[in-house]
Order: sequence, then structure tokens, then C-alpha cells
Amino acid sequence: MKFPVLRAFLACVALLLAACGSDPATCAIHDNGDGTSTIECPGAPPTRVVDARDGTLCTLGVGDDGGKVISCTDGTLVRIDENGNVIFPGTGIIEGRALLFGMDNHAGIHVFAAGTEYETTTDAEGRYALGPLPAGIHVVVFEAPGRITERRANVPVINGSWQLETVQLKFARHVAANGSVVPTPDGEAVLAFTQTSVLGGWLQLWELDQEDPLQLGSLVSQFSTSDDGKRVLYQEHTAIDGPLQLWDRATKQRTEITARSVRGEISPTGDAIVFETHDDDGACSLHVWQRSSGSATRVDGCTASFFWPFGPRIFPFGADGKRFLYQDAEGRLQVHDIEAGASHLVAPTFTGLDTRFLPDGRHVITLETRNDFSGLVDLWMIDGATGDRREIAIDTTGDVRVSPDGGTIVAWRNATEITRNLVAWRVEDEAALVVASGVSASKMAFSPDGGRLLWIEGEAWQAGPLHVIELASPENPASYRTRSVLQAEFAGVGTTVLLTDANGAVHFWDPRTGADELFEAAPSGGLQWSPDRRKVSVMTQGSEVAIADLAGGGRYRAPGDPFANSSLWEPDGAGIVYVRTSGDGTSDLIRWEPPADPQRLGGGFLGGFLISPRGTVAFLECTGSCAGGQTLVLHDRERNVREPVDAPVFFFALDHGVLVYQMFSPNPEDADRNGFYAAKVP
Repeated sequence: MKFPVLRAFLACVALLLAACGSDPATCAIHDNGDGTSTIECPGAPPTRVVDARDGTLCTLGVGDDGGKVISCTDGTLVRIDENGNVIFPGTGIIEGRALLFGMDNHAGIHVFAAGTEYETTTDAEGRYALGPLPAGIHVVVFEAPGRITERRANVPVINGSWQLETVQLKFARHVAANGSVVPTPDGEAVLAFTQTSVLGGWLQLWELDQEDPLQLGSLVSQFSTSDDGKRVLYQEHTAIDGPLQLWDRATKQRTEITARSVRGEISPTGDAIVFETHDDDGACSLHVWQRSSGSATRVDGCTASFFWPFGPRIFPFGADGKRFLYQDAEGRLQVHDIEAGASHLVAPTFTGLDTRFLPDGRHVITLETRNDFSGLVDLWMIDGATGDRREIAIDTTGDVRVSPDGGTIVAWRNATEITRNLVAWRVEDEAALVVASGVSASKMAFSPDGGRLLWIEGEAWQAGPLHVIELASPENPASYRTRSVLQAEFAGVGTTVLLTDANGAVHFWDPRTGADELFEAAPSGGLQWSPDRRKVSVMTQGSEVAIADLAGGGRYRAPGDPFANSSLWEPDGAGIVYVRTSGDGTSDLIRWEPPADPQRLGGGFLGGFLISPRGTVAFLECTGSCAGGQTLVLHDRERNVREPVDAPVFFFALDHGVLVYQMFSPNPEDADRNGFYAAKVP
């Protein structure tokens, strides 16, 4: 029997169970003359079936296991267990095609019946035969690396085969018709926001390995995540304020932080939340909720809806999440220590100048303006744990540099009315080291470990001598006086300096030995460091790409772009991806991992490219007149294959290893496909 028989039996069973007791109830089957028959049972509506012969009789009785049994004179036997589950005898096969969107070869798609051991794979044409499976209702799953898993539920199996409709596996899931889509920092989900009114809109959380989204809020005005992306904080508005809620993706629990809030911010660790409330008179209060206690306490009065100008966070936190900055009701800038429950003054007024936490999360530096109209400012450092305020530099220009480890702060400090010193302030021992005195200096930079400092003698627009000092032993500075220097920066671990001289030539200089190597005499631009700063690339005047490997010592050149178009290093530093323009206005996208030869990834009319953390390149391309729009293509370095994702693509982004793109087509038949898509990229 085929699937319609199964469907008929399911309907019949539901009706007969209500009509029959322990004695068998007889049902008659009548031919309808159109290839179907109707089962008529006492006390039940007629039920149409297929493949039953006229005169066949079915009875419903009690089975040996306490369940029910339908038996028919044509040999059909159906058991219903004591829980009402239908058990059909026999086996069957599910057949069909599963395709990889954009590919010609569809081999290798994994097809299996969920909850069973039955599985198979597709051939090059995407065909498969799954089974023989036990008769019943199954869920069939289709999987392929880098593709969105597809599932088909309620697939029937009876003796024979069932032809399933064609399934197409794509890279991305349609997550929103409009609005914005933001990947979580862990790269496992996206937040889809759709504005519905001036107060806010819908916020959905899509876990990219699941089929359906979670509706977080219907009138959300603001949302953010912890640094690991595991906790989502969102503010809803019912009028002016509304509930502030926290969703924990790991435990799948929702916590109402407060029933009334204007806005809030989550700490980097997700263990604390600072939020703002307004009373009926509009007075602002600041509160902190802590995960450890599960409750909130009031911190202080605040400046209503104060906007922090230096970053994406409303209330900036230190890196360890233990302290944050805010503006109190009197307009003073404060740092609050969450564990101690104490606030400390950062500045008597907030001027909008540079204020930030040091990497230790404990100390804050801030610039305060003077009232003498000189344009100079004072640099202060505040201990967020004790409130101790130290003046580091008076009458500085505001050009302040902090070492990567946060242990050293460099700024100008007046020595006399006419002399300024370049001073390095060591945070740990609270000591000031005079780096340069009586001269101007510019282009200051630290080595990656913070142990060395370089600067160029002269004003910012001038070339001059280059100096390097070891901050631990500053008495023996190294100076590059062979030629004047325009730009300089540390390479790799900081033992080598890359510099550009007054003639535009690029050199490598070792301050320890004095060794000086010419890298490129006349670069045309496009200077790019690898992420570990051990390799550097540059476009040459001769339309080449030059790469220097500082760790391995290799020097490489390959045909480049006369127009010096953009290039990006791969995240692991193995090579670069760049555009090479042709004379006819088209371009080639090149991946080059020296010493291997450059590889062409695609071409035509290119619309930008990005690289995932694992080296997959996403780019837009089209050929001819581009009438069909640009196609989004992924080139997977591990498998060395290029796979079209979709077309026409209007916009795409690649963040945290998540590809988000927007399809936009004016054709009415594409209306259901338009919108935002998201997927994890290998």
C-alpha cells in the first residue's frame, strides 16, 4: 500500500478508537470508481482511502498487548499500542534528490532518518535511496559541510517506496525580511532586529544550528551581548521605559533585571548589568544588578541618557568587568567599583576629551581642559579601586599613547615655560622617565610587548632622526641617523623597525645591530601587515605585490595591480588576497600564499571581498552586463573549491566567522526570497 492508505488508517484509527469497545467493530470498504475507496465504520464518518479492493472488510479489535488492532481481509494489519501510537508492518524506501545550491556535483550529502541507524549519501546528481526503513512516519535529515541542515518531517513509509520532493541545501538561513542582523561574538548565532515603530521593534535570536528563532522581545529599543556572546541584554519600551531582560543562551533562561528601565549595559563578562531609571519627575538614577546576588542596588544619581562618545557602549566597563564609568547628576565623571560598591571622581566635569580604562581594568586616564585658552590639557590617572588621583602630565598636547600591556603611558609634559619633555610614566612603580627633552617629537609607537618605544625627532609634518629606547634600560637609546625618517613602526615581536625615509623608500632596521635593509625603493602604496606582524606586503611602482617574511627571511614578488587596489592578509598570516585589475575594466581576485604561486579565485566585476577567521574568502562577482545581479561566492581554502551562495546580493558582511548578506531583487517572484541571510562560514 502507498502513503494514502497510511493517511486513511491514521484518520480511521482516531475515529474508531472512540467508537469501538473491546468487541471487534466491522468496517466496510466501497469502491468509488476513481481509484479510491471509502471505509465506512459504525459510528464513524466515512473515510476515503486508496488501493483497497471493493468488498475488503476491516475490523478494529483489542490486541494482545492491551492496544488495538486493525485487520483487513486483504492482509493489511495495523497495530495501535496502549499509548495510541500506530505501528505498521513491513518496510519501505524513501527516494529523491538533494542538491548543493550553486554546484554541479552534488555527491556526498549525508541523508539519514532521525532516531534510527539508517543513512546514505547522494551521488553526483544528488540522488539517494534511504532504506529499507521500518514502516511508519519518519523525519529525514540532510546535512553537508558548511550548509544549512534541512529536515523533512512526517515522511511516510509503507511497503514500497515514497518519492520525496527535491531538497536544496544552501549556505545561509533566511533570518529577516528587513532591519539589521548582528552576529554574536561566539559566531554561533545572530540577533535579527526589525524596527516596527519609533519606540523599537522585534528582536529575534537565531541559533544557526537550529531551524526556528527565539522571539526575545516585540518592542525592543536597545540590545547588547557579553563579550563571549552567551548572554543577551535587551531593553523593551512600553511608553518611555519598560522591562530590561537578560537571556542566557547556555541555560535558556530569561531573567527580568527590572520592570522599569530606560536603558542598560552588560559587563564584558556578563556578571553585572548597569541600568538607568527615571522617576515621575524625570530624575535619573543608576543601578547595578549582579549575577552573584541576583539583585540590583542603586549606585547614584545620573545625567539622564548620557551618551558616551568614545565607543559602542553606553556605560564603558573595564576589561575585567569590575568597574564602569558614568556621569553623575552634577555632570561629574565617576568610576564605580562594583565589588566595593564605591564611586570615585574621575573628573569634575566631562569635557568629551580622551577618557579610557587601561588594559588592567582598574586604572582610568582622562584629559582635563585648562581655563587659560591655551588649548593644552592635563593628563590624570585614577585608581578605580581606591580613588587615588595622580597628575601625570601638565599642559600636554593631548597626544597620549598607552603601551599594549597598559604598563606605560607616554605624553608631553612642560619642564619650563619654553621646554617640553616627552615622559614615559610607569604605572607599576609610579615613576616618570624623560624620553626626550628640549626637542619636538612625533609618531610615537610601542613594541607589541610594551618594552620598547620609538619616536621621530621633529614635528608631525617633518622627517627627522628615528630613536628607539628600551624602557627597562633607557640609558642607551638607538638612533637611525643614516637618513631622515617620515614614518616608523615596530615589526613582529618588536626587534625590527619598518621605516619610510624622506624619499619614500621602505627599509627594515634592527636597532640592536644597526643593520639596514632596503625593502622597496618606490612603493605605490598598500602597505599591509600580517596579523602577527611577521610579514608585510606592499604594492610597487612596477605593478607588483612584494612580500617580506621577517621570521623566515623570504622575499617574494608577484604580478599586482597598477591601480594599487585593496588587499587583506589571511587571519593566520599564510598569505594575502588582493585585486588585480585588467585593462578592460574587469578584475581578478587573487590569493597568494608564498612560496606557492598566486591563485585566481574569481573575476569579472568585483564588488568587494572579506576573509573568515579560517581563511574562507567571500566576494561578490558578476560577468557580462551583470543583469542578474552580483553573485556571492565563497572560496574554501581547505577544500580549494569555490561555491556560489546566492544572487542577486545587495550587501554582505563577515563578522566572527558568520556570513550575513542581503538579497534584493525587484522581481515580484523573488519577494519571498528578499531579505537577510546568515550562516557560519568554514
